[in-house]
Amino acid sequence: MVIVVIVINTLISLGCFYAAWQIWKIRSVLAKAADTLTNIERSTNNGLISAPQVISKGQKGAHSLRERYQGFEDKVQKLQQVGMLLSFIQKFWQRRPFKVRYSRPRR
Repeated sequence: MVIVVIVINTLISLGCFYAAWQIWKIRSVLAKAADTLTNIERSTNNGLISAPQVISKGQKGAHSLRERYQGFEDKVQKLQQVGMLLSFIQKFWQRRPFKVRYSRPRR
């Protein structure tokens, strides 16, 4: 009877040892995962810490570009008007019959 109790206790202790070993392995994997996530969080934080300044700079650049584009748009409109005026003048001169007068030399 004592031998049965000793065998059962040995089996229970081996099972507990195996469970502790598996928990130790899981703990090691979880610790590595936590370290990896911490490193990712630091890298992300370092990358995004300057994001507000970069976004603000981009917005200012886009605003400046819009203003310049609007100025170019006004100039293009004026050039189109000048082109239309020149086209109108060209058509007017083409329709007008030219009378070329040759002067005869007097004798």
